[in-house]
Parts: sequence; structure tokens; C-alpha cells
Amino acid sequence: MISVDKVYKTVLTILNREQRGQLSPSQFNKLANQAQIELLEKAFYDYNRSLNKSNIVGSNDDYGDLTNNIKEKIDQFLKVASIAIDTTNDLINLTNNITDFYRLISVYKNDNLTQFEEIKISELPYVLSSNLINPTSSYPIYYRQQITDGSDLDDAIKILPADLTGNVNIHYIKKPDNVAWNASNTPGPNNSITFSSANSTNFELHPSEEPNVIIKILSYVGVIIKDPFVVQSMSQQEQNNFNKENV
Repeated sequence: MISVDKVYKTVLTILNREQRGQLSPSQFNKLANQAQIELLEKAFYDYNRSLNKSNIVGSNDDYGDLTNNIKEKIDQFLKVASIAIDTTNDLINLTNNITDFYRLISVYKNDNLTQFEEIKISELPYVLSSNLINPTSSYPIYYRQQITDGSDLDDAIKILPADLTGNVNIHYIKKPDNVAWNASNTPGPNNSITFSSANSTNFELHPSEEPNVIIKILSYVGVIIKDPFVVQSMSQQEQNNFNKENV
């Protein structure tokens, strides 16, 4: 977890030092949430890239295991939800049943011993016609699909074989809670705005992401205040960080 107050004050300090203008709490909150989602999505990209790299050059152990360190950033958002199969159509509506759903990881039976194999819907005819991989209670499968729920388009999974009943465990990555820096109702000295920890929400990102959060927000600020110097400086810093990760 990263302190929203510390990040906001750091961003303001850098802007004030460079005399680059101000950033209101409402503006900061919008940029902070965008930065948090972008860095979480980047962690998936970094994890995949690190896996491919470790397969070529080998992996390190303990503190030098970059792949494991990146996975740790993602695992902070890992959750499990037990959801009943809708036996009328053998579906599980992920959108309706999981309010904080962001990305599906895996599906298990409720005993957590049998994992469902994911297939593409285009592979379904081949799978159903094969005696070797035809879905059974000991070899269940699922595929992703979108369904219309009223006026909305929801994410769902189709469960096979069709005679399965009961609950399944959905392992998923949750969407981060909205970051919010909110002021206290009691003003500080000279009617200054003071931070309210009770009414604010911190970043849920791994603590190691704090510098990246600040850099990312500052790059957004440069666009808002139309300052190419800030944009270029933060873009260069992001590129430097990327180059260090790929040495």
C-alpha cells in the first residue's frame, strides 16, 4: 500500500519547486486512479516479458528473482469468489457476480483440487468431438464469452460438461479501489486545507511502485498544464527505468 497523502505532497513539492503550477485534489484523484490502473496493467506485461527472458537466460533465486518480484505486485490483487453455476445455461456471469472483477486468472471446482481447462470457443467443435479431451466431471472446461444483460454487455464463462452443478471458485484479479485524497472539514493554520485520512483511500499498489506512481502522475500533469518540459522529463525518466529493467 502507498500513502495517497505522501504521493500528493511529493507531486505538489516537485511542481512548486519547478514553478509549474498547481494541482487540485480532484485533479490529482483522477490522475492517481489512471496511474494505478496503468501500472497494474504494466505489471502483467512485465511479468510476461520476464518469464520469456528467464526461459532464455535462466532465473535467479530469492531476491534476484525478478519474475517472482513482479508476480508479487500482481498477487496483491488476487482474490477468490465462490459462485454457483447457472444451470439454465451453464454460465457464470462474472460481471454481475463479482463487482470488483478486473481479470480472470483460473477456475476451480469448489474443492480447489480440479482446475477447469480454458479453451477458445473456436476450439469447441474439436474438443467435443474428441474422445481424448471431451469434457467430463474430472476434466471440466470453460470458454469466455460476452452476454447481453439488459442493455449491458457482461463478461461470462461457459461451463462444460453441462451436467455440472454447485459452486466453482473463480480466481481473479480485482480492480483497485479508487484512490482518493480528501480534505478534512477542519481547516489548518491560515485556513489551509488539511488531509483527512479517515475519508481518503490509499493506493493499493505494491510499495515498490511509489516512485513510478509519482512519475506517472507528473507526466499526466504536464499534459494538463500544457508544459512540454514536464512531459519530456517524465517520459525520459520512464524510459530510463525501462532500460534498467532490460539490461
